[in-house]
Amino acid sequence: MPTLDPWDWLDEVDFSQLQQNQPGEGDIFIEDIVENINKTPIGEVLGRIAEMPEVRKEKVLDVRQQLGTGEYDVTCRLDEALERILQDLNQ
Repeated sequence: MPTLDPWDWLDEVDFSQLQQNQPGEGDIFIEDIVENINKTPIGEVLGRIAEMPEVRKEKVLDVRQQLGTGEYDVTCRLDEALERILQDLNQ
């Protein structure tokens, strides 16, 4: 997997406009960041996280009960969960 620089998108920002910005006219730099955030690796990850389903309360309560009784194998399940998260993020 190629190494991605999370700041590559800054190359596309026209910083010359910052000097033309007058107080009260808005911040062009911030507008550029907001416009381009989804093009960054961090923005892509945040977008994928936002698309994930909501937490299922019943499942959380069930796991908490299993943890309390010692029935839940944390090490094995944690490895499985992390593997699934990484697979989802790489799709």
